[in-house]
Amino acid sequence: MTPLPPPIPAPLSAGSSPRALSLALALALALSPLPFEPHALAQSVYYTTAISRIIEYPNGHLLKILVNPEQQFVQETLVDKSKKILWRLVRELDEDGQPLRGTKYDGNDRILSKHRYLCLLGRLEEEEVFDVEDRFRAKFIYHYDKKGRINRRDEVNASGKIVSSKPIENVDPVVLNQP
Repeated sequence: MTPLPPPIPAPLSAGSSPRALSLALALALALSPLPFEPHALAQSVYYTTAISRIIEYPNGHLLKILVNPEQQFVQETLVDKSKKILWRLVRELDEDGQPLRGTKYDGNDRILSKHRYLCLLGRLEEEEVFDVEDRFRAKFIYHYDKKGRINRRDEVNASGKIVSSKPIENVDPVVLNQP
């Protein structure tokens, strides 16, 4: 197994300690114009359980997922029908099992992009994407339905313009604790 990539700029975070998360929750609730609904936390991004699974897509591609909470990483590998690796994404987790940062590699183990994640209240809110020279390239903003499931992802380019807004059905930007 390839070692974890070197760290990229500090991740966006509300803090990883329970106190910092409690403060972030209190602030979010105080500033929220809508009433808080507990079920809105239904789709969380905590990687606290070791998982190894494969998802098969209709085109024959396979997404291999390995979650290792003890070593604080998640690895996703996409292979085509002929088992050729198309890309591999390695995410570093904090001590609470939430993604901090990640590095995406091509099939030849060259870095394609670097990622930082903003997780609040156990949900993925934003993902920033940088090139190999750490230049900001894009941001993904995740939106949730009333049941707390991701239902849309907006892509914002480096100049701050929304370039796409895609509905998401039954697909998570990160693997959840599912057997």
